[in-house]
Amino acid sequence: MQIITGQMGQITAFIFFLLMIWVGYNQIKAWYQNPITISAHPQIRFLIFIFSVFIFIILTGFFLISWPLEWWTLGLAVAIGFSISILGSMGALSFLAALLLVRPWEISKADPLIEILPRAAAIVVLGMFLIRMISEKRLKIFWSRECTLLVLFAAWLFMSTSQGSAPAAAEMAYWETVARGAILFLMVVNILRREADILVLKNVLVGAALSVTLLAITYSVFFSQTDMTGRLTYIGLLGDPNDITAFTILAMPFAIKPLWDRRHTTLGYLFALMYLAISLVIIYLAQSRGAILALLTLFICIVIFKSKNKKRAILFAGFFALLYFPAQNLLKREQDDLKQSGASRIIYWKTAINMVVRHPLTGVGFNDYPNQYDNYLTDSMSFESGKRTAHSSWFLVLAEAGFIGFFLFFGIFLYSLKRAYKIINEYPEYLFSLLSYGVAMSFLSHTYLLFPYLIFAFTLVSSTILSNKEKI
Repeated sequence: MQIITGQMGQITAFIFFLLMIWVGYNQIKAWYQNPITISAHPQIRFLIFIFSVFIFIILTGFFLISWPLEWWTLGLAVAIGFSISILGSMGALSFLAALLLVRPWEISKADPLIEILPRAAAIVVLGMFLIRMISEKRLKIFWSRECTLLVLFAAWLFMSTSQGSAPAAAEMAYWETVARGAILFLMVVNILRREADILVLKNVLVGAALSVTLLAITYSVFFSQTDMTGRLTYIGLLGDPNDITAFTILAMPFAIKPLWDRRHTTLGYLFALMYLAISLVIIYLAQSRGAILALLTLFICIVIFKSKNKKRAILFAGFFALLYFPAQNLLKREQDDLKQSGASRIIYWKTAINMVVRHPLTGVGFNDYPNQYDNYLTDSMSFESGKRTAHSSWFLVLAEAGFIGFFLFFGIFLYSLKRAYKIINEYPEYLFSLLSYGVAMSFLSHTYLLFPYLIFAFTLVSSTILSNKEKI
């Protein structure tokens, strides 16, 4: 197992290296098309580029000397990331997002130093953002209803960490999950200003999703690492097959947009087909009913909103909805396993309801559903054991944060849906992603993960820029 983990670490380093090349290419392309985003003065832009190259050379030399030779791709990837970060807050944000989504520190054990990369990248983002505000003499912070709801939600969850059975563990989990998502949300809505910036970060999202998908396929197929039922699995936070497919579906509308948007090139069309094909493979390997349902939801949304003939669209939508039942026959999971999985979710949801009935305002406390599960269990269950979760983002926040936390989180989701619907003619992918991922997260505990906050921020920024009612 240790050998497999080492080999996977090196493969992860190589994939992350390719992703950073992709991120760097998109970022430099955006800067070349609009160099004023770096500086209005050509001489200053030249000095910044020279300094960026200098940083790349220094970091590359440091990593090649201090890290084992087999980790050279990871060293180059990190060097590229910090180098493009020097060029501006947008580059720094792209690097941070790539790190948080692919999470190479969970697998690549080149050096303990790699575990502090997210914090270092976040500090660079904040530093570059402050430098930009000072240089532009513009100290205004973008704010909206979603930002208010998010801050209130994050504050409410932080206060609830002290009321659970393990406050110290809850607080640590809070800073590793909710805090990162909230901070990234605020960074995105304050740093992204133009459609070109949004496109760069969209490419980071799609590239990261594709990277994780390929790594999970490699781990499960080529290294034969599956769970007891033969389903795909992975390492770290995204170790569960359902979580991987949810990430894939979140990014899918952005990746396959060329299939319905003729403004894209042939290369974009081919990439969309490749992403779709790989996604179908990962969903099949994951054997996830929730992923199938989310995928069909996406197809239904595309048919309904992009078809000019609404009657025909409704017929096709009904056809896709009915496909859910034969699609389940493709699952290799035994019927007993499927029945137990469905029955266990019902029990988890009933337990969550019991928690919120007993604690309607505050819930049982952040991160305390697993610890309190046995105390609020309504039905016996003999086919699963260990630490439990609500297996639903909505039931999880309801149980742990009460009705107050639930309405704050659900309010952000509803406002995002409203904004996405307003821009559906120009950017339908936002509504498609919110609806399909919303289905997926209804069967997964994603309330505190990075993904929902990222799509919420994307939607808010795109809506604001398009409406041109506010300046970001």
